[in-house]
Amino acid sequence: MDPPPPVLATQESVDVLTKLVKSLHVKLDKLFSSSATVPSSATRAVLVGSTEKDAPEETSKNDEEVLRTIIETTKDKDLKEAYAAGTITHARFPANNPPGRCIVKHSLHSSKLRDKLLAGIRTVVRPSSFEPSMYVRRDLMPSELEQERSARMEARKKNFTAGCLRWGQVNRTRNY
Repeated sequence: MDPPPPVLATQESVDVLTKLVKSLHVKLDKLFSSSATVPSSATRAVLVGSTEKDAPEETSKNDEEVLRTIIETTKDKDLKEAYAAGTITHARFPANNPPGRCIVKHSLHSSKLRDKLLAGIRTVVRPSSFEPSMYVRRDLMPSELEQERSARMEARKKNFTAGCLRWGQVNRTRNY
């Protein structure tokens, strides 16, 4: 008697395995990367969706104003003291990008201050200086960014196939 023919993998089973491997990769990445290996990422908060102004000086001034507004809005004494001391800095990323939307990375001197900033901005009303598409999050690791991008692409494909906006991004990477 002949052995049964081999079963070929379906696209659905390949997709399930791909998701499993990506999930495992992210978990292992988190396990093996500590704040000792990525010190700057552990103390940064990222402002997403800020538009650049016509001149670099105007952009820098606007970024400073947004940072000041965020800190005033949180009403946290430690954050205000760190801002007054000049230990909270910001820079656009990537640095040499053509004008448009760019992320602004805010560096704080400790992860405790970063967590206070993130918690404070989420407990108060949205600052008036925020544009509609702006939000603040922690700085993500490369594997987390890749997972977020793939989730957005998957939702975009499903919405296109459905012909309507039915799926949103399931965000498993943002651990605020």
